[in-house]
Amino acid sequence: MTNLTQAWPRPTNPRPIAIIGAGAIVRTAHLPVYRRLGYPVAGVYDVNCATARETAALFDVERVFHSLDEACGLDDVVYDLAVPGDQIVDILRRVPEGSGVLAPSAVPAVEGAVLCAVSSDGKLLVFPVNELPELPRGKGNKIFGISSKKLATREEFLAAIAVVSPTQNLIVRSGDRKMTLKFNELKDYRGERAQRGAVLPRGWRKVERLDVEG
Repeated sequence: MTNLTQAWPRPTNPRPIAIIGAGAIVRTAHLPVYRRLGYPVAGVYDVNCATARETAALFDVERVFHSLDEACGLDDVVYDLAVPGDQIVDILRRVPEGSGVLAPSAVPAVEGAVLCAVSSDGKLLVFPVNELPELPRGKGNKIFGISSKKLATREEFLAAIAVVSPTQNLIVRSGDRKMTLKFNELKDYRGERAQRGAVLPRGWRKVERLDVEG
């Protein structure tokens, strides 16, 4: 039986993080964690330049991007999108193709909502979002069962997550194609948190993004 640890190994050579959005969530959660773990920050951008400068000064971030295009023009970085959901698609169009992106997932305050997580090899896991425990700030949650060895070598990783309510559909995107899964169809991928999930249909094993419709 594969040993699935509850903590992912820290990367030995982490890529710098470019932060887009410099509000309270970045100051109270993202940057404190990056500092504690020793992750390099390439710079920070916000539509409010004063907010970006203030946030950068608080955490000794040397670079403040003066425009969104400047922030999105970096190669070999991970983008942390700490912005409202309606701004994410436009930013994704601007970042270099193949960039690593950390984007927020909206959690609806609705009974019966489920968390959907898909791995890089096309396995989808669905479980009730209320089974995801709230941990102290800076602590991580195990969502999907990926072995430490595969994660460390990037042989497999968590590709995307989304939270879906009973009145919504899950949109699976692969390149220019999309597949719609109705809420009642998600039962085929139900499991428990930190399990492996079920394999998506043939032709949908390379998922780039999960969206929610409805």
